[in-house]
Amino acid sequence: MVNGKFSSWHDVLSGIPQGSILCPLLFIIYINDLPDVCNDLNTKLYIYADATKLYRHILTTGDQHELQKYIYRLNDWAIEWMLKLNAEKCCEMTYMANLCNSSNTNYHIENCNMHYQLAKVDSIIDLGVRFDSKLAFLDHMSENVNKAYSTLGIIKRKFIYLDTTSFVLLYKTTFGICKFSLVPI
Repeated sequence: MVNGKFSSWHDVLSGIPQGSILCPLLFIIYINDLPDVCNDLNTKLYIYADATKLYRHILTTGDQHELQKYIYRLNDWAIEWMLKLNAEKCCEMTYMANLCNSSNTNYHIENCNMHYQLAKVDSIIDLGVRFDSKLAFLDHMSENVNKAYSTLGIIKRKFIYLDTTSFVLLYKTTFGICKFSLVPI
């Protein structure tokens, strides 16, 4: 309300315009109460920008039921705020050293009166890092090494007349100067 008057209602057919200075602030204000959905010490809610993750250390079937309860609470929060969870992007990832003990629990969400079972995945990309179920990062390292070799090949083909100093400068500018190891720790 401004000066005792309300603005008129309008249908919003899409999300917030990209690139606006206010968008990140408005989004943070909008999801400000999302952490209240998960007030359990054993179930963690991680939020980064518009990506949200629920995490729980599963030891018993009771833990599985508790995780599903918080999935329902997250789903209810989205419905309350008139948001639709993208069921195709929602998934279940299990991290464990021995996959033989993997759980056969199926987690699910409700969306537009439809029941969706969360897809079980063996790896996921989060903030540019590929996480696998054993946290070995071998696929992540392999993908990045392949990208580096590909880019190095392009540099070598396109800049064949560069002297060594210029080539090293171009390489370091392209890949940064940080070093990484391919040996799992």
